[in-house]
Amino acid sequence: MATNMVTIVKIFTCFIMAVSVQRTLADTCIGTSNVCFNYHNSSHNMLVQLVNIEIATSYFYQIYGHYFDRSDVALPGMYQYFLRESLHERTHADNIIRYINKRGGRPTFTNIHIREICDALENSEFCEHIISNKDLGSLNTTVHKTALWALQDALTLEKLVTDMLTRIINDDDHQLSHYIEHEYLDEQINTIKRLGSFIGQLEKFSDSGYAVGQYVIDRVLGEYVQNTFLMNQKRASNADVASHYQWDRQAENYDSLYIG
Repeated sequence: MATNMVTIVKIFTCFIMAVSVQRTLADTCIGTSNVCFNYHNSSHNMLVQLVNIEIATSYFYQIYGHYFDRSDVALPGMYQYFLRESLHERTHADNIIRYINKRGGRPTFTNIHIREICDALENSEFCEHIISNKDLGSLNTTVHKTALWALQDALTLEKLVTDMLTRIINDDDHQLSHYIEHEYLDEQINTIKRLGSFIGQLEKFSDSGYAVGQYVIDRVLGEYVQNTFLMNQKRASNADVASHYQWDRQAENYDSLYIG
């Protein structure tokens, strides 16, 4: 009888401990999803903020891209580059939303205040000019450095995204940090370097020679978009893991031609 009592006590003790653990785990989750595990409010809020930044950046790039497709602007390489980056940022947002769902969170969305984004950019007057659909003559400058201004604004936004990613990595969620580091951080650094190199090249041209420099950079950007597209097609058509790794290395080598 005594042995049975000891067994019963042990069983109830284990049960109480299990309930306690379940309550503790529930306290570390932002919701009641059965997949939620060690997913804190701080991590969730930063991810939701990141999603909205990515969506706003995608929207911004789409606006800039179609601006360069206008007949009075006519920079097809810039048009292709910004539309490519718009799709890229939207894909990032989609992937992060899926990750939030995977961790048991619920994404929330905010309005995009495009004029507030313009005010935070280096070339706020140019941004306002684009979203207002004004003619080039409305710009208070004799040299229309549209490609330079757009790339400078894109660099500002990419640094904002990278700063948000770094803040998430520094949060106390090891799995989330691993995900962000491996999926996004290297790519962001490469993007910042690429934009900085294009900006540096354009800034080398004086006002009298800027139009030629802008034409050259536009052609280079168009070639960059076309070649990375073809490389991604080849990569997607090859299911072999080793070949995928090889294409990754080739893509990085090709990218280095443009980002220095």
